[in-house]
Amino acid sequence: MTKVFFPKKRFIALWLILFANWLFAEQEKSEGLDTSARQEFSATIPEQNKTIVSGFTALEFGELEQGRYRIEPSGINHNWMGSGYLSLSVNSRISDYLSTRGSVEFHVGYETSPLNEIFDPTQAPPSKIVYITVPNAEGIFSFGNKGSAFFTLGVGLFEYKYNPQAQNLGEYLFRTGTYPAYILTSFDLPLARLAGAIASCEIGGFLRQDLLLTTMNDIKPCMDFSLTYIVDASIGSALDIGAGVSFANLISVMSDQTSVRNYMGNGYLKAPGDTGYYTFQGTKLMGRVMFDPKKFFDAPFFGKEDGKLYVDAAVLGLESYPASNAIDLSNSSNTRGYDHLDQKIPVMMGFNIPTFKILDRAALEAEWYGCRYPIGTGQVVSNGYSVPSQPSNDGYTWDDYKNDDWKWSINVEKTILNRVSLIFQAARDHLKLETTIKKDADYDDALAKNGHWYWMGKIKFNF
Repeated sequence: MTKVFFPKKRFIALWLILFANWLFAEQEKSEGLDTSARQEFSATIPEQNKTIVSGFTALEFGELEQGRYRIEPSGINHNWMGSGYLSLSVNSRISDYLSTRGSVEFHVGYETSPLNEIFDPTQAPPSKIVYITVPNAEGIFSFGNKGSAFFTLGVGLFEYKYNPQAQNLGEYLFRTGTYPAYILTSFDLPLARLAGAIASCEIGGFLRQDLLLTTMNDIKPCMDFSLTYIVDASIGSALDIGAGVSFANLISVMSDQTSVRNYMGNGYLKAPGDTGYYTFQGTKLMGRVMFDPKKFFDAPFFGKEDGKLYVDAAVLGLESYPASNAIDLSNSSNTRGYDHLDQKIPVMMGFNIPTFKILDRAALEAEWYGCRYPIGTGQVVSNGYSVPSQPSNDGYTWDDYKNDDWKWSINVEKTILNRVSLIFQAARDHLKLETTIKKDADYDDALAKNGHWYWMGKIKFNF
């Protein structure tokens, strides 16, 4: 049965975003949005009746210096990681109004869980992970003129990024859950891969609005539809601001998966005799700002990205839920509850360290997130429950997860010969381990303590 969930709080959130949209529209036209890292229609689509074939090959390698693993009480020390990539893209302009783009990506790499782990002999031994991904398969209708009012409508599979500055952390609207409020990150992929439809409107070169209806999530419930609205604008030449609201799992395709009704697994008592259930449905809010102080003085010796300051924050679910045992002491499904918003508000702060054109970018990012649970999807994947994970049997306690509020990332990139990119990252982010043996998978953050971190490097050849 299909179910639509749209409470009053969602109307309030939507009206706040629409008001911000009106306010931005009253600003005078400026130099234009910094959309260099966003999905740009004109930059990737060739002239009419022409096709562009492009792609890249890449080798990435690194080491998980210290981390946790669910079935390894001693943790992880110096575990090597490596992968290879091949990506091919074909972009075509069929007419003045219709274009298409598609890409396929091949990945080969070893699992990132410990290779020396003793596995059940009845299971497959540690092996390479090989998979094929289709990041883009999209038809795009466009009309209007750049610089005045330009509209596009895309349908299919597409990559989406709303914060041009974010290099690892942030981008919370599409890389998070509501209940549980998990966060996902991936090395050299600070964006979301979505399926559905996106309608975009750019006005005067300074105001952009996106409306997205997306489905086919990688994490349960997989087929629900979410509705997201994002607006951003330039105020003067030094300030970019943006805001958004996402109604996660708004249209439930299978309501028994979106709102599981298992009292001892996903339920609680609101009052004696009044049963409630946690649900994946929820409202997420986002706000971001970027300030470029170089615009106030002549700085020819600085690179384009040098000195930029940026902040990206979100509320991962407006609803609050009590602990499952607040009234019924026998129900241990979620003994902590989601009863404070500060448990669901990640804030990312970034600064591009000046390199005076030596590097393309050197981004230093930090994140504060006051979640007091393991940050992951263990209960979601294992049982389909929209409740947080519990500490695993690996020596970790609730106190460990109260003291892990800070994440950090250093990401640098240099392009040489216009075709070769060198990328390096050291981070304590939301890395999840991969394994070919499902029973040994760990869906929570591998970097649970402040001393946990990893580094990765990549050599990328573009053609």
